[in-house]
Amino acid sequence: MNGSRIWLLMPLGILGLACSPTTVPLSEMPQEVEPGQAIAFVHANVVPMDSERVLADRTVVVRGGRIEAVGPSADLAIPEDVLAVDAGGHYLMPGLADMHVHVWTEADFLLFLANGVTTIRNMWGSEQQLDWRARIENGELLGPTIYTAGPLMDGSPPIWDGSTVIETAEDAQRAVRDQKEAGYDFIKIYNRLSLEAYEALLASARDQGMPAAGHVPDAVGLDAVLASGQVAIEHLGGYGAATVIEGSPMDLPPGRSISELNRATADVLKQIQSGEM
Repeated sequence: MNGSRIWLLMPLGILGLACSPTTVPLSEMPQEVEPGQAIAFVHANVVPMDSERVLADRTVVVRGGRIEAVGPSADLAIPEDVLAVDAGGHYLMPGLADMHVHVWTEADFLLFLANGVTTIRNMWGSEQQLDWRARIENGELLGPTIYTAGPLMDGSPPIWDGSTVIETAEDAQRAVRDQKEAGYDFIKIYNRLSLEAYEALLASARDQGMPAAGHVPDAVGLDAVLASGQVAIEHLGGYGAATVIEGSPMDLPPGRSISELNRATADVLKQIQSGEM
């Protein structure tokens, strides 16, 4: 577990206070600590999440936000410069990562942390998310580590206002370059991209060293997306359509809406229940 981040499943407050040679109860741990203060959580039950097991009665030494040492509390010596906190048998586990979020308000950050989520992957970004990320990294705002896409890359007309419309290779090159320079971590692919625009986006993303993730555009299809180098398909998009045989009641034209798919599914279920299929 060396080098991994951890999360204590208790309301700890902000980690960091003055050095003390004695062990303090968890309930008496101050709300703020000095930057760089090392902390040892003593008598903690560690959930390493590498297998279905619990490491009972361990001491975990954390320095600079990283795990420095883990060992049985009876054996692991605590350095003099480390604040020792008695975890009292509570549980420690690695911080969780929520890999698909849409964060629009600062109020979400405390909820993530309170539930052990220390990293989030934001799937639609703007200057606001970039500002939050910078403030969190600088210690000005309490929140999880943020990885964020920029505005959606979509065709014309876009499904959502605020999307970046891509119709030509020049549009794709410019949009990916601009998002890279702005500081976004990856580009977000959306439904109405043409095949030409999609291929240009993937080529531009490779040139700029930016991962591409998102939906399966209707005009592209699942097979082409899987072969393209797109690193992630959200919501299992495209898989349902790819399994539909020609002539099936579910064989709807490209651009079908979720409501149309739901109605087609309901119709098929009714036919099955009535014995018509």
